[in-house]
Amino acid sequence: MLKHYGYCSVLYRKYQKTSTLLLYYYTLMRRRLQRHHVAHAFAFALLVLAVCAATMVMYWPLIQAYTGRTEHMIVHADQGITVKEDASVTRPVSTSLVTFVPHKISTVRAIYLTMYTAATPSKLNALLAYAARNNINAFVIDVKDGSGKLFFPLAPYDVTHDPDIAANSYLVAHGSSTIAMLRNKGIYLIARIVSFPDNEYARAHPGEALHYANNDTLWHDTKQLNWMDPAGTAYWHYLAHLGAAAVNAGFDEVNFDYMRFPSDGSLSSIAYPFWRSSTPKEDVIASFASFLYSYFTPKGITFSGDIFGQVLVNRDDMGIGQNLEKVLPHFDVLAPMTYPSHYVNGFDGYANPAEHPYEIISYNLEEAQKRIDVLPATSTKATFRPWLQVFNIGAVYDGAMVEKQIKALTDHGVEGGYMLWSPSNTYPELPKNLAVGNGG
Repeated sequence: MLKHYGYCSVLYRKYQKTSTLLLYYYTLMRRRLQRHHVAHAFAFALLVLAVCAATMVMYWPLIQAYTGRTEHMIVHADQGITVKEDASVTRPVSTSLVTFVPHKISTVRAIYLTMYTAATPSKLNALLAYAARNNINAFVIDVKDGSGKLFFPLAPYDVTHDPDIAANSYLVAHGSSTIAMLRNKGIYLIARIVSFPDNEYARAHPGEALHYANNDTLWHDTKQLNWMDPAGTAYWHYLAHLGAAAVNAGFDEVNFDYMRFPSDGSLSSIAYPFWRSSTPKEDVIASFASFLYSYFTPKGITFSGDIFGQVLVNRDDMGIGQNLEKVLPHFDVLAPMTYPSHYVNGFDGYANPAEHPYEIISYNLEEAQKRIDVLPATSTKATFRPWLQVFNIGAVYDGAMVEKQIKALTDHGVEGGYMLWSPSNTYPELPKNLAVGNGG
């Protein structure tokens, strides 16, 4: 019901101006008929028919979407391929090429910014000053968060073309000037996309989202986030289009977080619309990663994926679908979240792993390297660029603690750099030997 109302409201807005124009023509035609100007009336009638025909052509996609008579295809004009989607889903069509030329850098030294921080000039300027003092050369900025909110409208893919997603799903109406300013300052820009949690999209397309099996309402995790089914390929296209649109807007790289199955909440009560337990979760996430590779690589777009830090040492998929060997070949950059506080007490013999950042990260990298060394020499392997902890859980993480984490990367030959994660976007001053570029 709400879906049909959305389409109707869009059609109503689209036809308001046309209806006014037709009423004007009708009034003129009546006057001419009253004056026996039959030839003029006939000409006006033809003009009215022409306006109606043009209107039908202009808004036919919306009419099709409402009546359900679309083919539900997404056409990639630049690749010459057509991918069939689920027949119950309508999508805008993105046919534009990526025209913005992204920067390329070998070593990323990044800090994370929420879209709210990036949209607040005082906070953004403070972090630019911090970056200059501490040799930070990149910002990771939320383009889509877990609620489904977007930083700003993204062209060519713009969810306002989908009448089921509310216009208030944007934080700011115009963000391109902010992105242009950051590029002019030489900041490498990484667009973070929270993958499968998405409240906005789930409410707009509930048939693709996770539900509670017992009452068919949208399922949510402990953060009150609704999740899309990771096996739903139509949603994969939405994420990929957002990534390409972010690069068109001026970002240099696309980063996919939460590319996994849910890990918390009432997991046993989930009903999946697409995934079946006969398919291993790790195969689903590997297929998603392979799809991203086939989408972004021909376009020359650098893309990265985030994984749990424990994936480097665990041989199973941890119940979330992340397996090192299966995702490693599909990304340019793999970003393990090696936060020492996220390892259980007693991990590798440490009562409180958070107090031993150098040792915890070193152990993870060594175990991962053992697994990588036995992969075929011809296998494509992503570059590592870990997320590092800058928040006070388990221990106080000041500049010295950050330095220990970076030293672990340097000592183990990690050349891709690092990304500092502080949910509050507050970062400590780094030791001067790091600020001049040592350690990454």
